[in-house]
Amino acid sequence: MRKILLEFDLAICSLWTIAALGSRIAWVDTPATWIVMLLIMSRLLLSFTLYHRERKSWIPGLLFMGLTAFAISVGLDIKLNGLASKAFPLLNLDFNRWWYVGLTLAVATWLWVVPLVVFLVNIFRKGCLTDTLTWKDAFGKLLWTDKTARTFCSLLLITIGTLYAGLTMNGRLCLFACVVAPTLSFHLLKRYYGLKKGKVWVLVISMLIFFFAQTHAGLLRMSMLSISFCMVAYVCSSFYQKEKKLLLSVMSAIYVGILLPSLAIGNNQYTCFNVGRTGYYFLDTYPGIFSIEDKKTGKIGLRSRYGLLVKPEYESVVYHTPRHWFGKLELRKNGYYTLYDICNNEYRKDNHISHQLQDSICHIVEGHLSEYDYKPDERMEVRLIEASNCQVRTHIKALKNGSVIYDYDDKEPFIPTDSVSTTQETIVCDSLVRLEWCQLKSLSYAHSATTKDSAVYNIQVTLARENMPKPKEAEMLVQKISCFLKKVDIISTTLPLSYNER
Repeated sequence: MRKILLEFDLAICSLWTIAALGSRIAWVDTPATWIVMLLIMSRLLLSFTLYHRERKSWIPGLLFMGLTAFAISVGLDIKLNGLASKAFPLLNLDFNRWWYVGLTLAVATWLWVVPLVVFLVNIFRKGCLTDTLTWKDAFGKLLWTDKTARTFCSLLLITIGTLYAGLTMNGRLCLFACVVAPTLSFHLLKRYYGLKKGKVWVLVISMLIFFFAQTHAGLLRMSMLSISFCMVAYVCSSFYQKEKKLLLSVMSAIYVGILLPSLAIGNNQYTCFNVGRTGYYFLDTYPGIFSIEDKKTGKIGLRSRYGLLVKPEYESVVYHTPRHWFGKLELRKNGYYTLYDICNNEYRKDNHISHQLQDSICHIVEGHLSEYDYKPDERMEVRLIEASNCQVRTHIKALKNGSVIYDYDDKEPFIPTDSVSTTQETIVCDSLVRLEWCQLKSLSYAHSATTKDSAVYNIQVTLARENMPKPKEAEMLVQKISCFLKKVDIISTTLPLSYNER
């Protein structure tokens, strides 16, 4: 029972270490980080002295309480709140303040109150205290001389190194850590428990499967992760064969097969099974946030280390403002974009484009491009302007080079011509539209249409092709759009996107 309590206590201290060093502002060149690490190390020293029932346990106890008092007096964050808050995204749960406060108090009680209780119990129980430690051991040397403490500290150092490798999100470094850290940890555990055999090559293969499962989705990724863990469980079953301890085998398999490789790759890939990573990289200046892809549709989204941020329903993601944490991203789709505030996890609009309306008109445009067999670089531009307030509700700039490509550049004209029809039911032509690499001929047509809810829209269509487009083509496209508008109710709104619109 005493050893089980020690193992549980060491697990809590390990999670505390990960929370302290995994913080975005926890850099090793800051004194606050070193003070917090000294606090954690004094707590580990206290754990091992209490486990051995040493009379000099009061020395690491005083060190621990003194560092605690100093940290509180100067206002240092000792990262207990980080330890409690990280539980919610890891378990994919919504943040609950009561659970957060309760978990923080429970961890604080275990770390500060329980050791005092154990020490007092040992004092009042006759014959329970020993006095074998030297003063050097009591002040920290025990962590290097005791076999159990030395092995734990070695495993903790490996975990810290793996954590930092995962925080960088560098593909090669993450692959190296994913293979080396579990293998080295298993070797230390094997040596500690006196095992002579252990198929390390099986462990290496399982870690490679785990790492490369990131870019896959659905059943394939589930299968790869299951195979990887089964291989790790097979290797760790040697602990049960030697020690006859099922709990040891299970916990070592979880540590070697799930915790360490997850820290190494820098994200929890046991979430978002329906999407896969687009590559082993992350967004510039946004460590921990990377692109994901829906393998069925090819659409792009975003996720963090813990879960989904943006659903994979966009063509591309580009920077809208300078690359820093308070910037915005453009989520591009069907010729329009939605602004995404990555710091506050909010969606915003900076124009009056109706996303649902433009999505529907894009289907008409795509069908028209295929029906009239548009060649590479031939293009069209469609505007729907609400007559009551002159706000542009749809603006599509499309061309077809194999597949339909939408243009998002507002700085340069998509069809550089001044011959645009602004009068209803009129056609305007331009025999020379000069692009950077070719020359086209354009035709512009304007038409007024009324929707089912009696809103009036002005439709402007501009076609640019190698040969002069025929008026019938423009009229057919406008007719398709007009027929669509008459069949649906369109609600005019300039409000920000709601969750359902996303």
